[in-house]
Amino acid sequence: MSGKVSSKDTADPAFGMSQHDGRFTSAVYDQLAQFDESLKAQPMLAESWGANDKADVWTFKLRQDVTFHDGSKFTSKDVVYTFKRLIDPATASPGAGNLTMLDPDGIKAVDDYTVEFKLTQPNVDLPLALITRQTWIVKDGASGDDLKSNGIGTGPFTQKEFRPGETPSIYEKNPNYWQSGLPKVDVLSCCPSASWPRASPPC
Repeated sequence: MSGKVSSKDTADPAFGMSQHDGRFTSAVYDQLAQFDESLKAQPMLAESWGANDKADVWTFKLRQDVTFHDGSKFTSKDVVYTFKRLIDPATASPGAGNLTMLDPDGIKAVDDYTVEFKLTQPNVDLPLALITRQTWIVKDGASGDDLKSNGIGTGPFTQKEFRPGETPSIYEKNPNYWQSGLPKVDVLSCCPSASWPRASPPC
């Protein structure tokens, strides 16, 4: 059964605001870090991180065994692109206001798997501050038009069916996911009223 949801639903993480959007992004994309049960930052796409004495320059070391759903390698370029795009006024992401500590000229790829963030002001909790509704890592150069309806991430599920404003949304297991043993189901389907995750069959 298909149905209607908000026409504002989007597959673009930069504009994710609704619960439905969140279900999509958490299935298809990964972030640099994730919350643990104590709401502390734990490594995800970033293996480790550290700051200088002033906590105004942070260095993140990235995983080297991660690929996007289309087979391309995840590198520091994707992280730089994601965050520069998020804070660019031309993007007009609702998440930009949570990232005012980031200096757009200070987000740099040191090498293929190292990213440096120079901040506008010290922040001792930057790894936590980078975990928001919108900070899911997209591919370098991905356009807003593509991202709106075509999600290609590094996450546990690949997009099979997503139409903004319609349900269900359907996702299939990513056989090349970097986290061993995950995901634990082959298919997910998502409706606004359904709990997440929901295994096949779709709602």
